[in-house]
Amino acid sequence: MKFCLNCSTENPDDVMVCTECGVGLSKAPSGDDALRLREDMEEVAERERSLILTTGFAIEGRAITRHIGIVFAEIATHIGLKAAGEVDAGDLRIGKRSSHLEKKLEETRAACLEKLRQRALEAEADAVIGIEFDYWNMGPKQLVVAANGTAVKLSAPRLTTTLPGASGPPFSEGT
Repeated sequence: MKFCLNCSTENPDDVMVCTECGVGLSKAPSGDDALRLREDMEEVAERERSLILTTGFAIEGRAITRHIGIVFAEIATHIGLKAAGEVDAGDLRIGKRSSHLEKKLEETRAACLEKLRQRALEAEADAVIGIEFDYWNMGPKQLVVAANGTAVKLSAPRLTTTLPGASGPPFSEGT
């Protein structure tokens, strides 16, 4: 089987283009190499899904086993006027909410958080705790959004179960 590097589809060894996305497979790994690559990609995807981002300093059911360090992310963006026909009345009235600016802030904050997530993954963190955001104006129509937090390693999740018919506190694994 050949493994498509574009869409992760497994393809028969005799095809030259991916049956799913049409990308050429001339350099695609096959056989054991394809299996190893798929396992690596699945492991990375699982790490991305399981990374915890929080403004808090503790994670329920998990203990911090190591502080890796502070991770930072900054995004600078232009917040100029929208194209003609895109400005709504709220954007023009003094003292009213600006939907354009609010949308730009949301997009920039999301991009900054994604950049923080990537930095945490590069540091092999399980979580980023104590996340803070800062916003500032760097001049006319220039907005900077910055985020920082502490990258940490966590213990395995602690399983907590209430036994059927029990009236006391939940049973915790290892106690």
